[in-house]
Amino acid sequence: MPAPVASGPLDAAALTEYVGRYVFGGSSSSLDRQILVADGIGWTGLESVVVEASGLRVIKPAAAGPAARAGVIAGDLITAIGDTSIRGLTLEAAFGRISGPVNTTIKLKITRQGQNDPLVVAFAREAVPLRSVQLQTGVADGKLVVKAIGGWSILDFDKGQPIAVAARSKDEFQVESGDHTRIAFVRDAAGKVNGAVLNPGRWEQRGALAQ
Repeated sequence: MPAPVASGPLDAAALTEYVGRYVFGGSSSSLDRQILVADGIGWTGLESVVVEASGLRVIKPAAAGPAARAGVIAGDLITAIGDTSIRGLTLEAAFGRISGPVNTTIKLKITRQGQNDPLVVAFAREAVPLRSVQLQTGVADGKLVVKAIGGWSILDFDKGQPIAVAARSKDEFQVESGDHTRIAFVRDAAGKVNGAVLNPGRWEQRGALAQ
C-alpha cells in the first residue's frame, strides 16, 4: 500500500461530507470508456495505456479482465492490432482499432521486456460488467482515504487497499503517487455531495453516490 499523503487544509469534520460509496457505471477502464460508444461494443479490460512511438504501453490491465486472462501484463508494449502495426498512431486512432462488437476476437502483437520474440495473444471482447466499479471513501487519521470495493480496481485505486488523497482545492483531491489520479466531488443544487468524477476532463469517469 502506498504511503499516506497529507490531506491538505480541510479538517476531519469537513472531510466527512465526502464519505460514502460511489458507483461508476460501465467499464472500469479509461480506454474502454472511450470505445464503448454504442450498445454492443465489447470490453477488453485494458485499464490504462499510454502512447509511445512504437505503440501502446500497458500500464494496468483490469484484474481478471479479458486481456489479463489472455496473458497481457503491465509493461507490455502493444505494437500491432490484428496484423496491422499501430506504430505512430494517436490514442484516438488506436481506440478505433481496439473497438469491436461483443464476442468478437481481438489479436494483439506484444513485445515484453526480457523476451526476444514478440508475443501474440488473442481474446474475445466481452460485455461490459455493469456496476463493477465502486469506490468507498472514508476518513482516517484526519485524511480522506479512498479504496476500490467493486469488481475491479480503477486507475490508482486498488481493490481493497485504501490510499490517502491530498486536497488540491475545494472538492478536488489527488493521489500523490502512481499516475496522480484526481477525484473531484460534485454537488447537487442544495450543495450536498452526490457524485464523484475521476480525472476531470476529456477522459473523465463519473460516479454517483449510492443511497
